[in-house]
Order: sequence, then structure tokens, then C-alpha cells
Amino acid sequence: MQGKPGMWREQACYGAGSPGARLEIGNGAGISGAVIYCSDRVLIGERVMIGAGCRIFDTDFHSTDFRDRRDGNRNIPPAPVVIEDDVWLGAGVTVLKGVRIGKGSVVAAGSVVSRDIPAGALAAGAPARPLRDVP
Repeated sequence: MQGKPGMWREQACYGAGSPGARLEIGNGAGISGAVIYCSDRVLIGERVMIGAGCRIFDTDFHSTDFRDRRDGNRNIPPAPVVIEDDVWLGAGVTVLKGVRIGKGSVVAAGSVVSRDIPAGALAAGAPARPLRDVP
């Protein structure tokens, strides 16, 4: 590594999947220290940048209804996650199931994406919402 002296280390990425799940990662994508859980389908487009500590889930893992747990029913369907080309997810972003993040969007660090983000938007918050267009 050239440049100023300092410390750096490679960030491990962790992924898990269910039988038949599809994780697709486009050319030029950069993923740093992220966790991706793919139960059905996660699509990450080309030139997507995913910051350290991001989490991407296409499943809830279990029901939030206590009656489902009491009865042993854990068949909660997953929903695909689509992150289109040229998206940037800041550090610590969480992307939940069923979400589409539009091309060229930027999601601010620490945001929780629980609904779709349109193309070309700067989004932030928990839940993340579009604040303005990306210049």
C-alpha cells in the first residue's frame, strides 16, 4: 500500500443462503465487511459500493407474531432484494426484504431501508426516505 503510513486491514464479508437461493453480484461491485443473508434472491448491480458493517436480508428469519412461534409456524416468505447499478450504501446500512434501491442512489450511513428508494435519490434515516436527488 502506497501513500501515508497508517493501519488498514481487509474487511471480511459474510454470506449465508438457503438451498436454491440466488445471490448475484455485478461487475465492479465493492463490498466491505458486510453480511448478506439470501434465502430467496439478492441482486447487487454493477459498480455498487457497500460500506463496512452493512447488512442485507431478504428474509425476516421468523414471524414477529408471538402466536406463530407458539404454534411452531415459521413459514414466513422471503422477498427479493434488488440493488440496481451505481448505488452507494454508506457504512452500517441495513437493507430489509422486498426492497428495490434505484440506479444511482446513495443511502446515508446507518440508515434502515425498509421500502423502495427511487433512482437517483439521496436517502437517509430509519426508515430511510428520499431527501433529495443526487447531483
